[in-house]
Amino acid sequence: MNIDIIGGGEIGGKSKGFFKAKDILCSDEFKKKYPNEAGLLRYPASFCIGTGVYKNFIERNKFNKLLESQKASVEDYSYEKFKKRLMQGTFSREFVDEITVLLARLPYPLAVRSSSVLEDRPGTSFAGKYDTVFVSNRGEIDDRLAQVLTAIKEVYASTYNPSAVEYRLKHYLVVKEEEMAILLQEAVGREFDGYFFPLMAGVGFSKNDYCWSKEIVKEEGLVRLVFGLGTRAVGRGYARLFSPKKPLIRPEGNSVREINKFSQATMDALNLEFNEIHSFHFSKVVRNGIDCYPRSERLFSLLDGAHLYNPVTNMWQEDHKPILTFDPVLMKSWCGLHLPTVIDIVFKVLEEKFGYPVDIEFAIRIDDDKNEAHFYLLQARPLSQREILAPKPIPPNILQDDKLFTAEKSVPTGMIEKIDFIVYVDSFAYDKWPINDRYQVARIIGRINHLLEGKRFILMGPGRWGSQKVELGIPTRYSEISNCSMLVEIARSTEDYVPEVSFGTHFFQDLIEDHIVYMPLYPDEPNVVFNEKFLKANNCFEDLITDKHYSLYKDLIYVVDIPKVTNGHYARAILNGEIEKAVVYLNR
Repeated sequence: MNIDIIGGGEIGGKSKGFFKAKDILCSDEFKKKYPNEAGLLRYPASFCIGTGVYKNFIERNKFNKLLESQKASVEDYSYEKFKKRLMQGTFSREFVDEITVLLARLPYPLAVRSSSVLEDRPGTSFAGKYDTVFVSNRGEIDDRLAQVLTAIKEVYASTYNPSAVEYRLKHYLVVKEEEMAILLQEAVGREFDGYFFPLMAGVGFSKNDYCWSKEIVKEEGLVRLVFGLGTRAVGRGYARLFSPKKPLIRPEGNSVREINKFSQATMDALNLEFNEIHSFHFSKVVRNGIDCYPRSERLFSLLDGAHLYNPVTNMWQEDHKPILTFDPVLMKSWCGLHLPTVIDIVFKVLEEKFGYPVDIEFAIRIDDDKNEAHFYLLQARPLSQREILAPKPIPPNILQDDKLFTAEKSVPTGMIEKIDFIVYVDSFAYDKWPINDRYQVARIIGRINHLLEGKRFILMGPGRWGSQKVELGIPTRYSEISNCSMLVEIARSTEDYVPEVSFGTHFFQDLIEDHIVYMPLYPDEPNVVFNEKFLKANNCFEDLITDKHYSLYKDLIYVVDIPKVTNGHYARAILNGEIEKAVVYLNR
């Protein structure tokens, strides 16, 4: 690879992965074997800012002690003080001049991506731990320069955010010196109504740890596809999940109600005026089949009562609800691109050449002059995977009173022995809990998570763990749930908390890397056991959280010390993904 590095030093894991993948897919070997697909692949203009700039920035601003003080801190308050101080730092005149010259020939919005020395390696991807900052790159050159330099400092600061620090501590990387490089990339998309975003974007995995049907095979991969910026694909929002070989077999099945319920409604876009990411309902840029972001009408199906259909023209019936199914572009080739086929080939080739499964990020942009859809590769890195386990049979002789809970939907394969604690957040109490206090609930869960470090415990709560919207679940950071052995998301039939099957998100990759078993739980479905009486009758919350100021939370958060209440026995979890059955029980 012949790469120009601004500032010298290393280019980091993300840049290495991107340029390696680009070299493979631009090779004569690939072009000869897959001429049609090679003609549809594109790569954003990309530039590396080496670790030399980071080192110089730290030294010239005398930030070494500041970094040392933050090395093992996972507190929000400490990080905010750290970030405020670091953002006041200045760059060398030489570097500023180089960036100024570069920006003079980059007239488009940019993505300022982290590319640290430690990230994107097998087993430690750091997915989502460090920041990517989008900038509009509009205005006079001084304004554009200020945008980019501020974005670089934000990425530098993210090196020591609580989740990143916790991740390094958990993976025994804190003793290694982390250094941050930058991958400066052209943002893929087009402007529409003051916003900038691509037609489609997504994340793909060459191995699929979530096979929702017997026809879905692990080796054929998994894709999360969204309308708008790919930030929505790697987060906890709804996206279109599919396996490239069988793109029309959905995790939610063929139920129109379920397809509607789990389809993407909120999208992300860069607001060019305010230079920040905005999230909004897609109807803001898709008002109907004609008045919409160019070509986006082809991503939608229309809902007529209980009937879902793909419109044959862009003259949509006004009273038919548009649903983002992506079916029209997944069923067959469109604008010269059959997306599932291209992704399947990219998976196969990169996995073979890298020597291990891969995780890619991509975007789709239309060339209007050629009426051609192009697939832009944005990132490629090693994919962390679960250890492949043979499913264990569910013991037939478990006493009913010993069963704590069972599941029969979206069950993975796994087993956990000698479970010490269960931490349970009452769904009904959380539903009535003051909205403004739910962030405090997350902080308390974080304290319990740290207090139980080294213990095996199950963490159970309503809706989505880590949701940014408190009405959808508990807004924990990953560092606040990272020590549990099993994470359970609960959906009661009388509430709106719905566990989003988070396979393919950064959140899910974290669970895999830390060997945390994830499972949704539907307690009110037929044949499901949920022994809430046991979970609420033995609460030792106040033994852990001794500050009386937090005593009122004992009616919301229940902590069960299992050996203490069962005369030295533990709980055991057996999850059999082949038959989609799981049981957690007292192993007497």
